[in-house]
Amino acid sequence: INRDVPGTRCFDDQGNEFIYLLGVASTVIGSCVTYGLNGTTAWQTALSVTGAKGPVAFALAAPLAAQWGWYQIYGFASVLANGSVVAGAPLYSASTGKVDDAIVSGDQIDGAICAATIASAVLGAAFLSYPFMNHQG
Repeated sequence: INRDVPGTRCFDDQGNEFIYLLGVASTVIGSCVTYGLNGTTAWQTALSVTGAKGPVAFALAAPLAAQWGWYQIYGFASVLANGSVVAGAPLYSASTGKVDDAIVSGDQIDGAICAATIASAVLGAAFLSYPFMNHQG
């Protein structure tokens, strides 16, 4: 497998799944991004915002703009919280690239839940199952 081909997917030993995507400026570890269906090229990311649509992934590193990197789409992941988040809560897009459990109509990230309570605006644990945003608000 050539792991440097755009859109390539791979797994780690715990069954977590990752996808190789083109980064965007201001991405940090745990940033929430959309890709492909957000008016971008197929493998280009955009930091998530309220009202976004498309498949969602979470950054494993902090690639610079126009650099390729790995993003998580399945399994237990580190996510960047906008504030405190309760364990078991569905995740919603909050400020740019961050998630929260505050219910905002149309901004839920389907397939993403908080795995353990996050006390403040830091990295926290979430479980992902091919997350997707389909803003309908």
